[in-house]
Amino acid sequence: MPTKIDTPDIQARPSVDRNGFVFSWQGRIFRGIYPDAQQQIQELLDSGLIAELESKNLFPKTRATDYTVDGCSLVLEHEKISPILLPENWSFEMHKAACLCLLEVNRIASKYGYSTIDSHGFNILFSKGEPKFIDLGSFIKTKAIRPGVVKGWRGLQEFQQMMHFPLLLRARGWDINLIQLYDTSFFSILKSWCRHPFWARLLSPRIYNRIEDAYYIYKMIHQIPDEMISDNLKYTAIRRLAARCILFGRRLNLFPFTKVSFAKLAGKIQKIRKKRRRSVWGDYHDKIEVTPRFSAIAEMLKKLPNCKTVLEFGGNSGFFSKILLEEGNFDQIICTDYDVNAIDKLYLELRETGETRIIPAMLNISQDLMLSNFEPNEKRLRSDIVCCLALTHHLFLSQGLSPSFVFGRIKKYATKYVAIEFMPLGLYSPKFDDTLATPEWYCEEWFRENFEKHFKLIDRRILEKNRILYLGQLLDDESN
Repeated sequence: MPTKIDTPDIQARPSVDRNGFVFSWQGRIFRGIYPDAQQQIQELLDSGLIAELESKNLFPKTRATDYTVDGCSLVLEHEKISPILLPENWSFEMHKAACLCLLEVNRIASKYGYSTIDSHGFNILFSKGEPKFIDLGSFIKTKAIRPGVVKGWRGLQEFQQMMHFPLLLRARGWDINLIQLYDTSFFSILKSWCRHPFWARLLSPRIYNRIEDAYYIYKMIHQIPDEMISDNLKYTAIRRLAARCILFGRRLNLFPFTKVSFAKLAGKIQKIRKKRRRSVWGDYHDKIEVTPRFSAIAEMLKKLPNCKTVLEFGGNSGFFSKILLEEGNFDQIICTDYDVNAIDKLYLELRETGETRIIPAMLNISQDLMLSNFEPNEKRLRSDIVCCLALTHHLFLSQGLSPSFVFGRIKKYATKYVAIEFMPLGLYSPKFDDTLATPEWYCEEWFRENFEKHFKLIDRRILEKNRILYLGQLLDDESN
């Protein structure tokens, strides 16, 4: 007997999917399938495509349940992926892996007569270091010439504009974020720089956009549903003639150069290499050594009760995260940094070693880019403990951020505790004299006063000459 899930008990995210909607219930992830789409989704599940994608770690494990929900008699359960890393959290190598994942999913799907209609990064999530395609409703039936080669791909234009071209720009050294592509002005700049060949940049945007749109429409002409073409028969005489010519040409296979080879596209992606470009913090951890300071912090954190997850701000290439994993008893450590070279280095190392408990993510503590229909970073990446080691002096002195902003931002990411280092000598470095000038207001009394406005101080420990660790607990009205 099916069990009905009460609508007030579920948390559903706004969706434009015509096949159903995704919701969470009791900490699990489900997808309700609308009655009109139930047959086609069942055919997709029975085809063997999803099973093969699951076996190759390209799609979350999915099963039919005995549950129902208002408006949906078929409810599927998906494997839960946590934390959720959106494209804004991807480094260059993660971005590249996501592109290859999307193409491999379509290559395999073509064997079963399917392809994806959506080809943007928000349908890719990283689970234990590997990208997975998550949108079941994106699969549509397609016409394949042979496995891996289709007569057009409706997702080609979106893939090029939202995945491939941005990767090319990042390879050239552009510091862009995939979430910025949803800003109209930025997207127009991106398109102008991605024009190929070079002479295409001399065309006016209006002419170029028309040529580009015509190209992509032609490339997917075999995949446009007959009803969409037939709808044009009711309009002008020119449109009626064009629609009839297209339908006639498709029946006789008169449209050359519409093939799309996912293997060839993947080969192009594989060849993209990031331009060698030094960054301020990219090699910061290369020569660092384990010191008593790191061991002392790890010892303090592992003694905190009921803590299984940690987020490290400014974690660079994961030196302390790896120490914490070895010496502590944590299930998950999210290592974040805004330096793409550092996160790339960590991501590639973790893929090579197979370590899945450390999650690399691009994140700038001083800014957030987000879309209104996605949860912000502080909700998706929230952890029991937040660490900020040798970081706040840069935020206060170099970036001029206020303590209320810095501590307030850190607090949003923590559910229980924070570990924040104060640097009494400010931007001091062994390369310079100990008396490097700091502002008069920058002192430990000032730091402690502002710290205690946001956290309950439970320990203070001098670790090194320029390292004082403040261990704090969220105030009772703010902790979970």
